[in-house]
Amino acid sequence: MQPPLPPPQPPPTPPSRMGWVLLAHLGLVLLLHLVRQLVNDDVGIFPMLFLLAFGDLLAFFVLLFSGRWRLGLGFLLAGLLVFLIGFGDCATHLHLGPMH
Repeated sequence: MQPPLPPPQPPPTPPSRMGWVLLAHLGLVLLLHLVRQLVNDDVGIFPMLFLLAFGDLLAFFVLLFSGRWRLGLGFLLAGLLVFLIGFGDCATHLHLGPMH
Protein backbone atom coordinates (compact mmCIF):
# COMPACT_ATOMS: atom_id res chain seq x y z
CA MET A 1 0.00 0.00 0.00
CA GLN A 2 1.40 3.38 -1.00
CA PRO A 3 1.18 6.44 1.24
CA PRO A 4 -1.35 9.08 0.12
CA LEU A 5 -0.06 11.86 -2.08
CA PRO A 6 0.29 15.27 -0.47
CA PRO A 7 -2.34 17.81 -1.53
CA PRO A 8 -1.30 19.91 -4.55
CA GLN A 9 0.16 23.29 -3.76
CA PRO A 10 -1.70 26.31 -5.15
CA PRO A 11 0.24 28.21 -7.82
CA PRO A 12 2.19 31.18 -6.45
CA THR A 13 0.61 34.55 -7.01
CA PRO A 14 2.65 36.89 -9.20
CA PRO A 15 4.09 39.93 -7.45
CA SER A 16 2.01 43.08 -7.60
CA ARG A 17 3.25 45.89 -9.82
CA MET A 18 1.01 48.52 -8.22
CA GLY A 19 3.88 50.16 -6.36
CA TRP A 20 5.94 50.49 -9.54
CA VAL A 21 3.00 52.07 -11.38
CA LEU A 22 2.46 54.62 -8.62
CA LEU A 23 6.17 55.38 -8.32
CA ALA A 24 6.54 55.87 -12.08
CA HIS A 25 3.57 58.23 -12.24
CA LEU A 26 4.76 60.22 -9.26
CA GLY A 27 8.14 60.57 -10.97
CA LEU A 28 6.49 61.72 -14.21
CA VAL A 29 4.41 64.33 -12.41
CA LEU A 30 7.45 65.57 -10.49
CA LEU A 31 9.44 65.78 -13.72
CA LEU A 32 6.66 67.77 -15.40
CA HIS A 33 6.52 70.22 -12.50
CA LEU A 34 10.30 70.65 -12.45
CA VAL A 35 10.48 71.24 -16.19
CA ARG A 36 7.71 73.82 -15.93
CA GLN A 37 9.54 75.66 -13.16
CA LEU A 38 12.87 75.62 -14.99
CA VAL A 39 11.59 76.55 -18.46
CA ASN A 40 8.89 79.11 -17.78
CA ASP A 41 6.37 79.53 -15.01
CA ASP A 42 3.60 80.35 -17.49
CA VAL A 43 3.90 77.07 -19.40
CA GLY A 44 0.78 75.02 -18.74
CA ILE A 45 1.26 71.40 -17.84
CA PHE A 46 -2.41 70.78 -17.17
CA PRO A 47 -3.14 69.31 -20.64
CA MET A 48 -0.26 66.89 -20.14
CA LEU A 49 -1.52 65.94 -16.68
CA PHE A 50 -5.01 65.45 -18.10
CA LEU A 51 -3.68 63.20 -20.86
CA LEU A 52 -1.70 61.18 -18.31
CA ALA A 53 -4.79 60.74 -16.12
CA PHE A 54 -6.92 59.85 -19.18
CA GLY A 55 -4.36 57.22 -20.17
CA ASP A 56 -4.48 55.83 -16.64
CA LEU A 57 -8.26 55.57 -16.80
CA LEU A 58 -8.07 53.84 -20.16
CA ALA A 59 -5.43 51.41 -18.86
CA PHE A 60 -7.61 50.73 -15.81
CA PHE A 61 -10.57 49.66 -17.95
CA VAL A 62 -8.45 47.58 -20.33
CA LEU A 63 -6.78 45.75 -17.46
CA LEU A 64 -10.07 45.37 -15.59
CA PHE A 65 -11.74 43.65 -18.53
CA SER A 66 -8.68 41.52 -19.28
CA GLY A 67 -8.73 40.04 -15.77
CA ARG A 68 -5.70 41.87 -14.37
CA TRP A 69 -7.72 44.05 -12.01
CA ARG A 70 -4.98 44.45 -9.40
CA LEU A 71 -2.67 46.16 -11.87
CA GLY A 72 -5.67 48.12 -13.16
CA LEU A 73 -6.29 49.34 -9.63
CA GLY A 74 -2.73 50.69 -9.58
CA PHE A 75 -3.45 52.70 -12.73
CA LEU A 76 -6.70 54.02 -11.23
CA LEU A 77 -4.87 55.13 -8.08
CA ALA A 78 -2.13 56.71 -10.22
CA GLY A 79 -4.77 58.66 -12.17
CA LEU A 80 -6.30 59.92 -8.93
CA LEU A 81 -2.84 60.91 -7.74
CA VAL A 82 -2.27 62.90 -10.95
CA PHE A 83 -5.59 64.70 -10.51
CA LEU A 84 -4.90 65.53 -6.84
CA ILE A 85 -1.45 66.91 -7.59
CA GLY A 86 -2.73 68.75 -10.67
CA PHE A 87 -5.59 70.40 -8.79
CA GLY A 88 -3.26 71.34 -5.96
CA ASP A 89 -0.87 72.94 -8.42
CA CYS A 90 -3.76 74.67 -10.18
CA ALA A 91 -4.98 76.17 -6.91
CA THR A 92 -1.48 77.38 -6.06
CA HIS A 93 -0.69 78.67 -9.55
CA LEU A 94 -3.98 80.56 -9.95
CA HIS A 95 -4.04 81.83 -6.32
CA LEU A 96 -7.37 80.10 -5.56
CA GLY A 97 -6.83 79.62 -1.87
CA PRO A 98 -4.99 80.86 1.21
CA MET A 99 -1.80 79.04 0.22
CA HIS A 100 0.41 82.10 -0.11
